[in-house]
Amino acid sequence: MHYHVVFDLNQVGFKPENIAPLALGILFVLIGIVFVLFRQRLIKWGLVARAMPFVFLAFSVFWLIGVLCVSFEEFTVASEALKSGKAKVIEGQVSSFRPMFANATKMEHFCVKDTCFAYSDYIMTAGFNRTSKYGGPIREGLPVRVTYLGNIIVKLEVADGH
Repeated sequence: MHYHVVFDLNQVGFKPENIAPLALGILFVLIGIVFVLFRQRLIKWGLVARAMPFVFLAFSVFWLIGVLCVSFEEFTVASEALKSGKAKVIEGQVSSFRPMFANATKMEHFCVKDTCFAYSDYIMTAGFNRTSKYGGPIREGLPVRVTYLGNIIVKLEVADGH
């Protein structure tokens, strides 16, 4: 059976949705800097306590560093596993497919043989996470080849003609 690639971590790279939380973190850091620089005016207006601008800035910096470290580590580990051939591969038909609900309370889920995967558009991951709700290719009975590391789908291939 011939397959075509619908997702490859090394071709996609660091996805835009993974950059959004980083951009938000940078925005919080900038707001924290403004709070610190203008803290005397804010204190005179009674808007914040003396320590609040520093607490906000420190929290923002630690949050940004944490998100960056977690995102980058997951991406590099998964990318290296795919490149080195350490990622596992399973091939077969999709079974036990459960699409993500419209209100996104549950993740989309499917199995190939005895290996199951769960993912969501709303969870930041380096791997495949495009649900059928947003045009993802997975559906019941679809012949696929999944390359994965743990629950992270690093490469997804679908049989030609499907």
